[in-house]
Amino acid sequence: MPSREAIDLASEKLPIPELWRLLNQPGEPGKPGKACHSPFREDKHPSFAIYNDGKTAFDFATGEFYDPPKFYAQARNVPIGQALKELVELAGREAGSSEQVSPQERTLSERRPEALHPKPDLSKFRVPNKTELRIIAHDRDLSVAAPEIAKRLGCLRCGSVCGHHSWVLADPSGWLAEARRFGGEPYPAYGQLSQRKAHTVRHSQKSWPLGLGVDRALIERASLICVLEGGPDWLAAWHCIHRAKAWHALPITILGRAIHGLHHEALELLKGKRIRFFPHVDPDAGALDQVALIHEQLRTIGCEVSYFDFSGLYDREGVAIKDLNDVVRLNPSQLESSFFHEIR
Repeated sequence: MPSREAIDLASEKLPIPELWRLLNQPGEPGKPGKACHSPFREDKHPSFAIYNDGKTAFDFATGEFYDPPKFYAQARNVPIGQALKELVELAGREAGSSEQVSPQERTLSERRPEALHPKPDLSKFRVPNKTELRIIAHDRDLSVAAPEIAKRLGCLRCGSVCGHHSWVLADPSGWLAEARRFGGEPYPAYGQLSQRKAHTVRHSQKSWPLGLGVDRALIERASLICVLEGGPDWLAAWHCIHRAKAWHALPITILGRAIHGLHHEALELLKGKRIRFFPHVDPDAGALDQVALIHEQLRTIGCEVSYFDFSGLYDREGVAIKDLNDVVRLNPSQLESSFFHEIR
């Protein structure tokens, strides 16, 4: 099986539109972010969207997400394991790397992922001021303690993204960063990018969970690692941890579904830990599908893994809870069966 870094590099070199061309799929992929006809079925009306610089696609008719490996697997009708191997080989041929890189150099590169992957440029972002912290808390219905903790951990920045005043969650490792607009409005479609509620900063590696690059002593002391989905849930976790004074718990979050496992260095940090997943309640069960592979990875490194189920919980207005950010609006009578109880 190719290394995680080799798979990520292949996906960077061969985004979905390029794979569409190389694999001679029917129809025209068009530009990323533009609606096009699905290459995998009869599609009278364009319902296949390609975005995230060509690294992600979504079929609105079937609800399926695609990254380059999954797109390759379906196009070639092969198992995902075979697709990963062939995709890496194809990326090497297309880049001419087989002739240019010696086996010794390739081994060194796999051991040094920073040699293969540039990191996001975070130099244009700054530390948020008190007013911005209060606005973030208000927008997410959180106590100001949550963004304040994120700031102190070195995970929260602010700046202009796509021309809009934004707050940015960035892991201290520098591997990834994701922005959201103040006020909660989505980023409008622009060029190759479709409308989106969150903007991933270029060169981000989503196989690294946000929040895992904080002080290593925090990871070592943590008796519970909470694995979440998305930036808002990560902030909400700190809201809950602060409220419950449960400082033994450390939240980390996965930004996006289209990953095929965790970064090998992340796995090293998580060895033997007690892990609790908090997947969203989604109609397509996509969140559960996302964590299935990660669960297996964690099991093989000695982690004790469990899940929290949000179903059956309701907010003060009687609306069903679907994710951790909703927990801050939880019906008081259900607090004991919520996240607060789980982290005590």
